[in-house]
Amino acid sequence: MSLLTICDNVIIICEATVRSDFSNSKTICKMGWRKRQLIPILNQNIPESFGTYYEPFLGGGALLFNILTGKNGQKCSISDLNSDLVLAYTTIRDKIDALITSLKSHEKNYQKDSQTYYYSIRESNPRSEIEKTSRLIFLNRTCFNGLYRVNSKGKFNVPLGKYSNPNIVNEENLRAVSSILRSNRISINCRDFAAVLRDAKKRRFSIF
Repeated sequence: MSLLTICDNVIIICEATVRSDFSNSKTICKMGWRKRQLIPILNQNIPESFGTYYEPFLGGGALLFNILTGKNGQKCSISDLNSDLVLAYTTIRDKIDALITSLKSHEKNYQKDSQTYYYSIRESNPRSEIEKTSRLIFLNRTCFNGLYRVNSKGKFNVPLGKYSNPNIVNEENLRAVSSILRSNRISINCRDFAAVLRDAKKRRFSIF
C-alpha cells in the first residue's frame, strides 16, 4: 500500500494491492482495481484530522464515501484520468432523475433478451451525457466480473457476465451518492496523478 501525507493537512491515498473483507462502502460501479476490500487497512493509516482529501484514483469511490461517512463536510478533491468515469460522477451529481429513468429502460430491455441487448449496448456510442453514463453503469453491472477494459481503439470489450438478476438500477444508493456529491466542498476533475501533485505543491504543501 502507498500512503502519502502532505504536511498533515492534505492526504493522498494511492493504489494498493493488499486485500481484506469490507462490504459497507457506497460505490457507483465495480472496478477491477477495487479499494473497497482495503478499507479496514486504510482506516488505520488515515489521520483523525486533516485538511483536503485528495483522491487521484477515484474508481468506484469506496474510500471517498467511507471517509465522508465519518467526516461529513470534509473538503475533497476527487479525480480520475478516465473521462467516462468522471462524467458518470458529474452526471450522478447533476442529473440523477434522468439517469435513473435511463437505467430503468436498460433494465427492462435487458430482462427481455439479456445477451442480444447487452452486446447491442456494448457496440453503441451514445452522445448525450445521460446515455453515456447510463451505458457505463449498465455495462458495469452486467459485464463479466465488473471489469472495465477497452481495446486499442478505446472500445469496451468485456463479455456478458453470468448473472440471474443483476442490480442495474440501485436507485437508493445512486440518490444517496448524488446527495453527497452535491456538496460545495467536493470538487470533481478529470486529471492524472501528476496534476494532483502539482496542485498540492501549488498550494504550498510539502510531500513526505
